[in-house]
Amino acid sequence: MFGDVWYVAAPPGKFEVPEVKPAGQIVRMIENQSKREGKDAPSRFSVCVSRTPRIRQPNGKWVGRFASYWKDASGLAAALGNRISATTGRPVGVIFMQTKSNVPIKNWIAPGFLKDAPSLMKDYKTVGSKYRDNPYYLANVRRYISDWKQYWGEHIPAMLETKAVPDGSSWGHYPSPKPQVGDSTATWTYNVYVHCFTPAALSGVVFLSSESMVAEDQGANFGLEMSALANCFKARFALGQNGEDIPFIYTVPSKTLAAKITAANKIKGRSTSVEIDDWADVTKVIEAVIR
Repeated sequence: MFGDVWYVAAPPGKFEVPEVKPAGQIVRMIENQSKREGKDAPSRFSVCVSRTPRIRQPNGKWVGRFASYWKDASGLAAALGNRISATTGRPVGVIFMQTKSNVPIKNWIAPGFLKDAPSLMKDYKTVGSKYRDNPYYLANVRRYISDWKQYWGEHIPAMLETKAVPDGSSWGHYPSPKPQVGDSTATWTYNVYVHCFTPAALSGVVFLSSESMVAEDQGANFGLEMSALANCFKARFALGQNGEDIPFIYTVPSKTLAAKITAANKIKGRSTSVEIDDWADVTKVIEAVIR
């Protein structure tokens, strides 16, 4: 890779993209071609399940249509890339990851950073407990051992005595090491849309927020959750070998869109907030990137 590479996280839908003239440089993009919305475990090497590049066979048939690959930029990625290139005079690549549906902020955050937002502690204790660096991992292991003790100490003897499965459970049911996470989808988007690109040396990150990120609390937890997300992305996408800081540009809904909106004032290093009155308007975002 050469030139500048930016990561853009976006919600579904169309954006009001201003007209931008071609910069005369190479401006490429890579986007999510997969149908996957998310996954409960990190996808290490690919956004999609199929890792076959999109190539044309001798018979004219295209294969690997779900694979993500570099191609000429279009839409928001093209507008952003050309404005950056016109300013720097260098080629630009945009990793443009747009979700299939509106998701909360916690879906974009890696497991180890969930604890940085008090509103996400429940998710940190359950979803994050699958990972060894989480202090609740040991508690889950102890729960798993206890389940096995109960299985052999109570479940099996009851089966031998009654000749039936107790407690209405099914035949062949065994204790599971997976923590009981309930219906939490925390980290799911990160696992597919972000993790496979790490570690990478990027020039910056653009994060476009959506209505779903403030729907439940009118933005009361937005500040701390966005701070956790920003610090997560900065840690995963350090520029250079020394882990230099990279800019993080993100949109903040105005009080018209979220009456209780809070500021993300715990972001480490460089960051720029862009207040918006329209979820689809990205004009100010593009200006903030090249500023």
